[in-house]
This record gives sequence, structure tokens and C-alpha cells, in this order.
Amino acid sequence: MSVVYAQMEDSLDKLKCLNYEDDYLGNSRQPITRTHFAVAGENVSIQFQEFLDLTSYLVAKVKKDSEFFKIDKYELRRNKREERL
Repeated sequence: MSVVYAQMEDSLDKLKCLNYEDDYLGNSRQPITRTHFAVAGENVSIQFQEFLDLTSYLVAKVKKDSEFFKIDKYELRRNKREERL
């Protein structure tokens, strides 16, 4: 087994300890697989947005504030425009 897959599996185990299936997934998201972030998906922009959503969930879990670290697609576009200037 590749190191990347082992790390992803370890990350999934930690997410399960945080009860991410109920808190993060809910009814609208698909469960994360051991290859989800280890390999490029069909649509990498959706995959990146899922990564940002998961990161936002984890930060909110730590900070106990759901608005502390919330990134949306409009904010990302604005930041890219500012970098070009």
C-alpha cells in the first residue's frame, strides 16, 4: 500500500473519531474514500472545494465557531483578482 493511501486512511479514521459522518456529511454529501484526496478526481475544482469545505468544518470544530473560517467560491475569485493586480 502506498504511503499516500495509508495517510489518507489514517485521516479518515481521525475524521470518523470526530463523528464527521453525522456532523459534516449529513444527507447532502458523499462519504470520503481513502483515495478521495490522494489522487486527482474527475473535476479537480470540485475536489478542491470539497477540501476547503472539509477544512472549514475542521476549523469550526476546533474553534467552536462555524463562521470563523468560511471560504466560498466568490472569495477565492476575489483573492485571485487581487493577486494579479
